[in-house]
Amino acid sequence: MWHARFGHLHFAALRKMGRDGLVHGMPLLTQVEHVCDACLTGKHRRAPFPQRTQGCSSEVLQLLHGDLCGPITLPTPSGIRYFLLLVDDYSRYMWLALLPSKDAAPAVIKCI
Repeated sequence: MWHARFGHLHFAALRKMGRDGLVHGMPLLTQVEHVCDACLTGKHRRAPFPQRTQGCSSEVLQLLHGDLCGPITLPTPSGIRYFLLLVDDYSRYMWLALLPSKDAAPAVIKCI
């Protein structure tokens, strides 16, 4: 309970606070090696990224990846503040389109 109250502080510091009487009503903690579930979850490492993708495309234009970015803080001289990047998964061919606003993206995708 005290471990959770102090933001999952390590038990050596909690034991020192109880021993030195720094916290009113805190008992002397004897169990130092206890690990709570929240601490275990917080220290869990992520799994590494897979070396190969499971679902690769087998022909051109079967799978496209897209990213719509903006607004860019400094627009181009013609006022362009957004860009759309499309990448074909099979050939890695890229299309880049400069857009004045986000609502122009569907029309550009249809033209590409």
